[in-house]
Amino acid sequence: MSFNIHAAGTEDFVYRRERCADGDVFEAMEVISALQSTSPSRIGVGEGVADYVLPSTGSEGGDAAQAHGATIWRQILQQGLVMLSSNRSAVQGWVSVSAVQSTLGFRSASAVRTYHFGSGGSDPPVAFMRTIVPVLTQTNMNNYGVLREMANAIWQYRIHIGDGGPPMLSIQLHG
Repeated sequence: MSFNIHAAGTEDFVYRRERCADGDVFEAMEVISALQSTSPSRIGVGEGVADYVLPSTGSEGGDAAQAHGATIWRQILQQGLVMLSSNRSAVQGWVSVSAVQSTLGFRSASAVRTYHFGSGGSDPPVAFMRTIVPVLTQTNMNNYGVLREMANAIWQYRIHIGDGGPPMLSIQLHG
């Protein structure tokens, strides 16, 4: 199966990808735990990239490469959210995620949740995941392909907006 992603934000930001690969289903607590155990830094991403490109030991090289790729995308998501939360107007900002899963052209499940940067908490990536995981789970979109594309959209938005205005981003997923 595949899904489409459309993200739109302030400063005329638009991100759109169609027919994205789903990937394996992830366990929400596994991702949240991984986000809590890593710090957002260039070294962390560098280590993730090195783990991904260097040959793995063991017979499940494909599984190891996929796991390392997931680590890289978790770190990109983490850094994008941390950078957005450090925006001078972030307290007024938010990221909304809506998802619709269709079967044979009929809507079978839909959900929407919004993460507010000013909602408190010292770890925006963990708070973000706790907010949006119910949306992804309800619509059977809790997979690494969706996580990857959301991370990419958030990272591209962070680059686009810089420090201008409050970060307001709407991400729509359709499967």
